Amino acid sequence: MTALKLQSLEEKKALEKQLEEEARDKLELQDRLRVKEDTISELKREAEEYADKIKQMQGTLEYLQRRIEDFENENSSLKKETKRLEEELEPKAGLSLTWSGF
Repeated sequence: MTALKLQSLEEKKALEKQLEEEARDKLELQDRLRVKEDTISELKREAEEYADKIKQMQGTLEYLQRRIEDFENENSSLKKETKRLEEELEPKAGLSLTWSGF
């Protein structure tokens, strides 16, 4: 009977030791999980910031593209008007509007 109790006591201590190790492992895994969750949260926050910046840049790009188009249209209109005025002046004055070099 003493051998049984001794074996039972040894088994109990071994089980307690195993449970303690598993409890430490569990705490370590929980800590690692918490760190990974924090990292995920930080990465999500950064991704949202970058998405906002990209959205702002897209808006700026679209605005600038519209401005370029407006300037190109205005430039084209000014060229047409300049050509029209040159053609109007040439027959009346008999002058050429080319650079003479003085």
